[in-house]
Parts: sequence; C-alpha cells; structure tokens
Amino acid sequence: MIYVELVKIKEVKNYDTEKTEMKSKEVMFEVEIFALKTDLATRDAHIDASNKDFENKLRYNTLMAEKAGVCDKVNQLKSEMSTREIQDKQMEELIC
Repeated sequence: MIYVELVKIKEVKNYDTEKTEMKSKEVMFEVEIFALKTDLATRDAHIDASNKDFENKLRYNTLMAEKAGVCDKVNQLKSEMSTREIQDKQMEELIC
C-alpha cells in the first residue's frame, strides 16, 4: 500500500516536472514566434521599400525613353525643316 502511494507520488512529481518543462517550451516557442513575426514584418517593410524604389526607377526609365523619343522626333522635324529651307532657297535661285 505504501509502495503504491510512493509510486503515485513519484508519478505526480514526474507529471509536474513534465508540465513545467512543457510550459517552459511553450514560452520559448512564443518568444521565437514573436521574433519571427518581427523579422517577417521588417522584411516586409524592406520589400515594400524596394518595390517602391523599383517602381520609381521604372517610371523614371519610362519617362527618359519617352523623352528620348520626343527628342528624336524634334531632331527629325528640324532636319526636315532644314531640308525644305534648302529646297526653297534652291527654287528661289532658279526662279530669280
């Protein structure tokens, strides 16, 4: 009878020890989860900043390409005007 009670007491102590260990592990996991969530939030913020920077660079490159196209068109029109002016002068010389 005493032996049975001693075994039960030992089992209860083992249960309490296991319960304490499990609680300790639970707290450690909660701390680790919090750290991982914090790291994830930081990375998310960095990704958002990188995406915004990329979008700005893309917008800038698009505008620069459009500007280059407009400059090419202006140069083409200037060349065309110059050619017409030369043709006009030649025609005036022929007429006069």
